[in-house]
Amino acid sequence: MFEKKTKYPIGIDIQERQIIAVQLQAYRRGIAIKGLTNTEIDANWQSDDPAGSMDALLPPLKRIAKDKSFGGKRVVLHIPSQHLVSFPIRFKTAGADNLEEAIVQESTPYLPFPVEEAIIDYPSLESVASGDTREYKAVMIAVHRDLVDNYVTLLKQVGLAVEAVDFQVCSLIRLHHHLRGEASGPTILCHLGMTQTLLVIVSRNSILAQRYVPTGLQFLLDKIADNLALSQGKNSAKVMLQKYGLAYQDQPQAEPGAQDQNGETSRLQRVIYQILGPQLEELLYELHKIIGYVRSEAPNTVFENMYVYGPGVLIRKLDDYLAKQLSIPTQLLNPLHTMEISNNGILVDPSEGGPLAMAAGLAMRKVAWL
Repeated sequence: MFEKKTKYPIGIDIQERQIIAVQLQAYRRGIAIKGLTNTEIDANWQSDDPAGSMDALLPPLKRIAKDKSFGGKRVVLHIPSQHLVSFPIRFKTAGADNLEEAIVQESTPYLPFPVEEAIIDYPSLESVASGDTREYKAVMIAVHRDLVDNYVTLLKQVGLAVEAVDFQVCSLIRLHHHLRGEASGPTILCHLGMTQTLLVIVSRNSILAQRYVPTGLQFLLDKIADNLALSQGKNSAKVMLQKYGLAYQDQPQAEPGAQDQNGETSRLQRVIYQILGPQLEELLYELHKIIGYVRSEAPNTVFENMYVYGPGVLIRKLDDYLAKQLSIPTQLLNPLHTMEISNNGILVDPSEGGPLAMAAGLAMRKVAWL
């Protein structure tokens, strides 16, 4: 009889403007990054109309399929988050035999397409009452079946076999469990992406709430580049976020008539802070909303920590800013500050690890095959 071996597939995270692929391997006493690539998508790609622009994904996917740092052709996949429908449900059912039927019935009104055409999953399902009639609450995620089939077919064209389609919220939690362990109490996870931000509140094995917010690092970079008329555009704006970010919040007030010994630095810190402030207000508003929702369900909820992942971790002092605004201890987590790279051929600046978070969490989903 053959013994099944558990291996790590290639995690492919298709975002709005880029595709990030990561593969892991068992290494020493843990796991390490074996393969890694980040490739831009052609400007003609329209992620909100994938059927009409799928061809733009072929060149970057072909580069991934030919990349020698990856082993095998088996893949776990993220499709762009804007294709997903997410919602909470609460329902009662007489017994476990009726559970799936009740989930489908309760989910149907939330779907923008017929339920027969939907792929539905629940990354969190929790029993909240006991007795003859059990009550459940769940976080649901749905996507149109044809859309998933289109992506699977596309990867097949370049020689890659999709073993599973996973959801961003699952990958983020999986990565967080690897880096920080399971949360014992309510904890906020924030993936500050390029154009989408994912907010999740978890407690032990449950998802208390999650939501996508249409804001991200790209909007901040564009604002800085436009306001300061930077000749290098996004690259110069990125350097300023890393160097100055939100550091101005820590500057002591100067005495009247006192000379600023670091005049230019102080001026740039103030300017960047003033540009970022209004843009981050939307993120803070959404954080207050999701926190308010959880506290409406459980009024005495105390949040242990907040962890920020994704491209946004490059913003200097973002953790201090959020901790001060929300009164919740906050940390910025970059996977490359913790995870090892086992392939000497991969040359990457550890400070650039933020964007790899989702792909790394996705790549941690093991697939068993002969």
